Amino acid sequence: MIPTQIILLVIVLTFSQCFHDEFKVNPAKGDQPIITVKYLNKQIKNHSTNVTGTITLLENPLLHTTFYPSPSGCPGSAPVSVSSDFYHCSFAQNAGFFNVFTKACIGPLVSDGKIIQNPSTIRSSFGITKYGNYSIGYIDQSTINDNVFQNLVSGAIWLVRAGKSFVDESAKIEKISQSFLSERAPRTAIGFNKKGQLLLGSANGLESANEGVNLYEFADLLIENGAYYAANLDGGGSLTTYYKDKILNTCSDHCGSLNKDYPCPSPQGTCERLVTSIVCLK
Repeated sequence: MIPTQIILLVIVLTFSQCFHDEFKVNPAKGDQPIITVKYLNKQIKNHSTNVTGTITLLENPLLHTTFYPSPSGCPGSAPVSVSSDFYHCSFAQNAGFFNVFTKACIGPLVSDGKIIQNPSTIRSSFGITKYGNYSIGYIDQSTINDNVFQNLVSGAIWLVRAGKSFVDESAKIEKISQSFLSERAPRTAIGFNKKGQLLLGSANGLESANEGVNLYEFADLLIENGAYYAANLDGGGSLTTYYKDKILNTCSDHCGSLNKDYPCPSPQGTCERLVTSIVCLK
């Protein structure tokens, strides 16, 4: 049963069915973001080592959450640490998927009420509306063009819906392969808990070594840590959690000509990946 505070919106389109759920954002105020970071270290079945990562909660999301493109816009890319400093974030995490060759953002992106881009796509999106609701699911172009979103970003796979895993259902809608769901890799997610606090999740890993979590495990991990709704964002080597001028995650991209000036503290010889968008808490 879905609680009454969730508004279910179903919009039937010509070629597909788009629907998204809305939930009231925690109305807590304050001049500064109230951020809590929890470090994860969990044994998961059939894993040789514990899974590590972070769960970050923001008590007052309405005033202190923005999704930003890189400082050069879309297309364009920068390390999360650089974008975070540019936008004066207290906390930042990588956000949407992107084309690794052209650095074009993939899916819709709305930043501080400005529509950066709004292509037609059937991918899970997460946003905060101008009337104080979270919105998560499959949002059509016309709804975005109605200018109701303060911030919106696109992911791939709606992980958690009303406290339960929604991975399989989402994969059918998005027509995403089983290999994408079952691959163990570094992961990033955005969502909220029952209190309406913003929730950001991450799990460390290394794709080439099949280390990290698959999307089923990630959904379960998020639920265990209070996620009521969550969407999967760009993971893999893009994962970067940046707080108080420090990278909290382990990195998985080797240093090269583009990123050699942005080394990660762990493991040695890795550097931040340049990404096209971030979640900024400030």
